[in-house]
Amino acid sequence: MLWKEKEGFSETVRIISEKLEISPFLASLLAKRGIHSPEKAYYFLYGDIKNSVSPFVFKDMQKTVEYLKKVIENKEPLYIVGDKDVDGLTGTAIYYLFFQKMGLSEIYYNFPQEKESYGFSDRIFKDILSVKNLKTVITVDCGIKENHFTKLLKEHKISTIITDHHTLGEELPEAYSIINPHLEAYSMEYLSGAAVALKVIEGIYFSYHKAFYNKKMLFLEENQTKWMGVRAENFVPEEKILIFHSFEELENFIQKNNELIVVSFGILAEKLKKKVLKKEIQIINILELSSKKMNINVKNLKSLADFLKVYYDEKKIHKTLFSLMKKIFLKYFLQIEEKLEAFFQFATLGTICDYMPLNTIENHILVKDGLDLFNKNLPEYVKVIKPLKNEELNIRHVGYEIGPVLNSGGRLGQPQIAFNLLIEKDNEKLNVSFEQLDTLNTKRKKIGDTGYQKAMQEIENHQKEETILFYSSSEIVQGVTGIIATKISKLYKKPSFVFFIEEEMGEIVGSGRSFNNFDILNILEGCKCIFTRFGGHKNACGMSFPLKHLDEVTGTIRETSKKYMDKSLLEDIFLYDLEIQVGQVNFNLLNEIKKLYPYGPFNEEPVFYSKNLTPIDARTIGKDDKHLKFKVKENPNMDFIGWNMAGDFQKIKHSKIDVLYNLTENVFNKNSYLQAIILDLIEI
Repeated sequence: MLWKEKEGFSETVRIISEKLEISPFLASLLAKRGIHSPEKAYYFLYGDIKNSVSPFVFKDMQKTVEYLKKVIENKEPLYIVGDKDVDGLTGTAIYYLFFQKMGLSEIYYNFPQEKESYGFSDRIFKDILSVKNLKTVITVDCGIKENHFTKLLKEHKISTIITDHHTLGEELPEAYSIINPHLEAYSMEYLSGAAVALKVIEGIYFSYHKAFYNKKMLFLEENQTKWMGVRAENFVPEEKILIFHSFEELENFIQKNNELIVVSFGILAEKLKKKVLKKEIQIINILELSSKKMNINVKNLKSLADFLKVYYDEKKIHKTLFSLMKKIFLKYFLQIEEKLEAFFQFATLGTICDYMPLNTIENHILVKDGLDLFNKNLPEYVKVIKPLKNEELNIRHVGYEIGPVLNSGGRLGQPQIAFNLLIEKDNEKLNVSFEQLDTLNTKRKKIGDTGYQKAMQEIENHQKEETILFYSSSEIVQGVTGIIATKISKLYKKPSFVFFIEEEMGEIVGSGRSFNNFDILNILEGCKCIFTRFGGHKNACGMSFPLKHLDEVTGTIRETSKKYMDKSLLEDIFLYDLEIQVGQVNFNLLNEIKKLYPYGPFNEEPVFYSKNLTPIDARTIGKDDKHLKFKVKENPNMDFIGWNMAGDFQKIKHSKIDVLYNLTENVFNKNSYLQAIILDLIEI
C-alpha cells in the first residue's frame, strides 16, 4: 500500500490562518478538505443554519412557492411521490408533515414497491389518476428524468413540481417547475433530496414575511471617495457591484426606485435617512436595528459580525452587511430555527444516509446543527431504533445503525413501514412499525450477505484482474444491489456493478458504485440509449434495462472504461492529512481536530503520519487476542490501538515503525486519555 499526503496549498493555509487567527495546523486540515478561502473556512467552523444560502437561488423557487401557497390557501389535494430510500422517505416526511401543519387534509403519497425501480411507475401513475380533483403532484428525490410520466400527467391537467437532486437528463421533463441543485449557478449541487425539500418549505415560510419577500434591497458602504453596494432580492445577491462616485449620484439612484430597502450603518445610514424622504424607500441602520429590536449593543460593524458569527470582510463591507442582514432576518424576524426544527432533523438523516459530501458549507451546517437538534429533542423513532445510554447521537449511529434499518423497508419493497415509523405519533403503532422493520432488516442482511459471498466467488474465479467488476444474479433482490456493489468496491478497490435479473419481466435492475472518487457516470455514456431508467451521481448510480442487453451493457462499460480509467486510480493508496511529530501530540491538538466534526464524505476524520517510532509495552488484547496495543517511547502518554492487527505483534516488538492513525479520546472512569487508532503501520 502506498502512503500519500493529501494536496494542500501553503499560501492558502497562511491566508486562512492569519485571517481567522487560527493555528496553521487547523488551517492545513481545512485546506486538505478543499476549503480554500477564509470566508468558507469561517462558516465551516462557526456557521449555523442562519448562514445558509437563500432558497431563492433556485430559479423556479418563487414560482413553486406561489403555486404551493395557492394549494394551501384553497386546501387542494396534494400527491407526493418519493423515492424509497432514507433520503426519499425523509424528504416525503418533510412535505407530508409541513402541509399537514399548514391545514391540508388530503395529502397522498407513494413510493416504489416490490420490484419497481426508482421513481414513478405505472402503478403510481394509475393511483394518481384515481384521486378526485387532484391538480398537483410533487416529487421528492426523484422525477428529474420522468419525461414520460410528467407528459402524461400534463395531458390529464395535473401539474408536476419536481424537487430532486439527481443529475439531469438530456432534456428536462415537462413539469410546472423544477427545483434541482444541478440547474443552479450556486455551488449547491451536493444537496440531498431531503435538503432540497427543506429549501422549498423554507421558501414558503419566507414568502409569508411580506416586509422582505420580493423586496429589492441595496447593501451600501462608503469607501473613501466612492460608495459601493450590491443589490439583492430575497437575499439572493446580484453579481454586479454598484459603484457611485458622488453622493448625488447615489441619492439619484435610490430616489429612482419605487420600492427599495437600503441597508447601511453609521454616518452614511443617518445621512441617507435625512436626504431620502420618499416613503417607499426604507433606510435601515443595521447597528440601530440590532440595538432596538434585538438588544445587541455594539459600537461597530466588526463587533456585530463577531457577535452574530458572520464573516467580516473589511475589503467588502457591503458583503458583510448582506450577510448580517440575512442572519438577522432569519433569526429574529423569520425565526427559522423554531419553524424548521423537526424538518431539519429529517434533512439531516437524508444527507447522512445518502452520503452527501460534508466539506460543503450547506451540508456541514445541516448535519452539525441537525445532530445538535436531535440531541436536544430526540424523536421517538430514533429512541426505538437506537436506544442511547449516557451518550449523544452521532453521525456513525445514523449512518451505520439508524439508516440501514430505515432503508430495509425500501430495499425489500415495503418503504411504507419505514415512512410510518418516521411520522407516527402513537407509541404503540410506532413500536409495531419498528418490529416489522427490524424483521425486514434481518432478512435484508441475510440476503445481502449471501449475495455478497456469491459475488466474491464469481470475481475471484473469473474477474480478479479486471478493472471493472460485475455480478449478475436472479437469486438476490434489487434492493440489495447497492449494498453488495458498495462492499465489492471497498474490498477490491475498483468500480463495481451488481445486477438483479428479473427473468419473468425480462429486465435488469442494477446499481453501480465508484472507488477513489472516480466519476462512474463517465463509463456509462455508451449505455444511456439502452437504459430504460437511470439516475445517480459520480460515486453511485442505479439503472434498469432489458435483460437481452446484459452482455452489450457489460461489454460497452468495459470498453468505455479504457478511455477514462487511469492506472493510478486503481493504486492502493492511503491518503493522510499531515505528518506530525508524535511528541507534539496533546489535548490542545485533539481539540483543534474536533472543530472539523462532524466527519463524513470529503471531510473524513483526519489521518496523521508519524515516523521512526519506538514501540514499548506492546501486547495483544481483546477476545482471542485479536487486537494490538502499545505505547511509543517518543510519547508514552498515549496508547496506540490496532483493531484486528494482532498479526503485527511480532513485527513491532523489536523494530522501529512508521504509523498512519486517527487521533481520538478514550474516556474511562471519567478520565480522558489520548488514543491513536492505527490504520496502517510499516516496519522500518
